[in-house]
Amino acid sequence: METLIRQMVVTGEGPFRPSAIQNPSWNEVAAALTKMDRGHPGNVELLGSNNTELVTIFGEPGRFVVGIWEDDETVSHLLAAVPVDDEFGDVAWTSFPPRFVVRDFSLVVEVVRFFYEHGKLLPGASFEREEL
Repeated sequence: METLIRQMVVTGEGPFRPSAIQNPSWNEVAAALTKMDRGHPGNVELLGSNNTELVTIFGEPGRFVVGIWEDDETVSHLLAAVPVDDEFGDVAWTSFPPRFVVRDFSLVVEVVRFFYEHGKLLPGASFEREEL
């Protein structure tokens, strides 16, 4: 299966030393997401050719923000089924609108995997498109 993903950049603390993996497998991407859910806050960026940003995931246990980029100025944020109660949804040292903070780890994995495999937004998932 061919994917658009050409590089994965991971940043964070502890075992999340900044690293870049060329042509990451799905298992490598899933392992990075799982590390965040299991207590190691961080950020995973999935890049395409020419280091084009395709997917950005901020995560920590039980709190994730997923953005899927159409181009340099347009991102679709995965929306939470139930927004967090915080005034600002802090995730991995970054503040986001609470509606973007997703607590459902299985949904995060499903959305990222669908994009990894198909290069599209997951049908049926809720997104908010933002022009930057």
